[in-house]
Amino acid sequence: MKLKLIGMLLLCAGAFSQVKAQNPYNLPEDPKTKRIGYTEVVNLPGTTKDKLFERAQKSIKAMYKVPKVETSDKENGRLLLKCSTAVVLKDKKSGMDVQEGYILYKCEISLKEGRYKYDFYDFHKDEGGFKMTLEKWMDPTHNNPKDRLAEKAVFLDNDIKKKIATLKENMSTEKVQVKEDW
Repeated sequence: MKLKLIGMLLLCAGAFSQVKAQNPYNLPEDPKTKRIGYTEVVNLPGTTKDKLFERAQKSIKAMYKVPKVETSDKENGRLLLKCSTAVVLKDKKSGMDVQEGYILYKCEISLKEGRYKYDFYDFHKDEGGFKMTLEKWMDPTHNNPKDRLAEKAVFLDNDIKKKIATLKENMSTEKVQVKEDW
């Protein structure tokens, strides 16, 4: 009887730790893949695919200093980028900003008549040529409090949300440049 009770408790504890380990920092995840990802379809009725493609190219330049475009396919309405975010946190002793490494990911923008879809996915760190996915990297059973993973997750979440806001702003309207004639 005691053995069954202990077995049940261990089974429940193991199941709970597995669920927590998948996404302990509440970052958005794709329900199909169970991987961290940001995605949305945005409707812009009356906007052509070609016009959206032009806006997407301008948006990319606003989002990234040096965009690394892997695929630029106007005909099929697809842009694929290799991206990175330099994680910067405050040093607890000095209070200064300190770079804590890079998180690499992909950004895909798909375009159709009157709508576009963005996907930020494949978040990982490069550990000496070994690709460590963000889900594995943030597994609480393998982390050290000195790693400050919760802070890094919040930083990444805020950074991606800023990029999404920039993308939406640039995609929704065309900027009109007013020339002043002096």
